[in-house]
Amino acid sequence: MGRLNPEAPWWEKGGVDPARLERIGRRWMLPSRQLIFFEGPDEAARVICREQLGSELPQVSGPRVFSDPADRPGSGARDPHWDLHFVYDGRWGTSTAPTHPMWQELAFVDVPATPRSEIARGQGDVLELIGTRPAD
Repeated sequence: MGRLNPEAPWWEKGGVDPARLERIGRRWMLPSRQLIFFEGPDEAARVICREQLGSELPQVSGPRVFSDPADRPGSGARDPHWDLHFVYDGRWGTSTAPTHPMWQELAFVDVPATPRSEIARGQGDVLELIGTRPAD
């Protein structure tokens, strides 16, 4: 997971607008982005690796696909919609997390030991969908 570099071009690389970037602040988030028209999840995964991690796509399995209503009770969503999540499982080739200018910090995070308040809104929900629950 990573802590966003607010000086990086997140709007163009990940679809994160300045207001959302400010709301995320120093919280952890998964390398991710929105799909663009006519792009499939596999291509998006390759782009995420290249543009956010500075690497080629490692050996991965997936995607696992989840559908999540953003207006569920307690979500705090102000714009009711459905999110589709395409989640890939991959193994990094080393025990050291990469570095990349898009991020202030990238790390292998022990999610069950990390308070939900330290994880960006929506990211904790994705982690729960894949079976990893942040600490309360």
